[in-house]
Amino acid sequence: MKRRRNGFSTPYSVPQIAAWIALVLSFLEFILFVSPLMPLEISIPVTIYFVALIVGVVYFGSRTQLMDPIDLHLFNDLRALSQEDSTNNASDYFHITGKCLPQLYQRLNPEITSLPEEEMKQCWICETMVADHSMHCKFCNKCVYHFDHHCMWLNTCVGSHNYKDFFRTMCFIFAMEVSHFVIHLVLLIMSFVDDSDIADDWIVDGFAELVYAVLLFFALFNVVSILLIGQLLQFHVGLQRDGITTYQYIVRDHKRKRERLRLEDELRGQRTQKIVAAREQGKLLEVMRLRIGDQCRSAGCEMCDPLTLPEPNPEPDPEAGFAAALGTGANAGDDESDDGLDVRNADADAGRNSTNAYADNEAFSNGSGKSEHDSGDNERDDGANGFSLANENVASPYEEDTS
Repeated sequence: MKRRRNGFSTPYSVPQIAAWIALVLSFLEFILFVSPLMPLEISIPVTIYFVALIVGVVYFGSRTQLMDPIDLHLFNDLRALSQEDSTNNASDYFHITGKCLPQLYQRLNPEITSLPEEEMKQCWICETMVADHSMHCKFCNKCVYHFDHHCMWLNTCVGSHNYKDFFRTMCFIFAMEVSHFVIHLVLLIMSFVDDSDIADDWIVDGFAELVYAVLLFFALFNVVSILLIGQLLQFHVGLQRDGITTYQYIVRDHKRKRERLRLEDELRGQRTQKIVAAREQGKLLEVMRLRIGDQCRSAGCEMCDPLTLPEPNPEPDPEAGFAAALGTGANAGDDESDDGLDVRNADADAGRNSTNAYADNEAFSNGSGKSEHDSGDNERDDGANGFSLANENVASPYEEDTS
């Protein structure tokens, strides 16, 4: 698979094309339908303000897509290979056509003069040493420096190189959608309060209903966009507060869920032992209390359960979990094998008490205990599909996807 340099490298994604079309339609709707409905003394400053927001979205969105978030060490290796042989795949990565694009790429992606001293690991897909915090994205087919997520809406990976511009893009989109919705709301309210039909003042009589239908449609679109972008912004503000990336968040979340399943299995085992002991002692009320507590816990009322979950293990180091789940480190094979063995052992113990829970945990354990190459792919799949999300998703390659 050919390496993609940035968000404007082919193939383009459907969400990316849809996002740019939606931006153009929002601009045209404002100019053709919204601005003429407002009094001139209000229309001019409001239009200038709205156009400025759109310019900000286009500027920072384009910067995010044009920047190359590639791992610095991989970039230098590809550069060296392209200079040695102009016919190999590495030379294609640096081939940029056009008159203005080469200068623009060089300005946004300056030449790397020195590499930072940092922990390294082997990426078996790129076949080179990369930074320990980098991750290989299957959509872009390259390791991304300080990988956060793959954004399907911008069709590029988000890393340390372009994360700030990505966040600014989201802020401008959120401000634009909120402003657009408020203006729509005011105009729609005025159309019901004011006796005169403001739409008939600038358009042929009889088409006022069409104008208001367009305003209502875009107002509803604004509401959906505000909810999605607002959720995404809130999520990334939380990530910045915790000092972690989207990918690290998903790895940590998987570990917590797996630990939760282990504790619940252990609790089931304790309950079974206590029920058996109570029966042997003839304590039927205690047996009934334990069974009712199990039903209450299943219904979400943990306070009604006489038993409590065992104490969880110490919180795992997010950086260690990030490197292990990546599966591309120099020592990732040994670390990942140990991690997979521990998980399988824990699942086996839990399975003696609950076969169903064991099956669920084993399914997850198999995903993290495979070869390091498969594990890296599985984690990347989770990332892309989870966060393009709202998150975009968020995309994340969870999907961002986790846009």
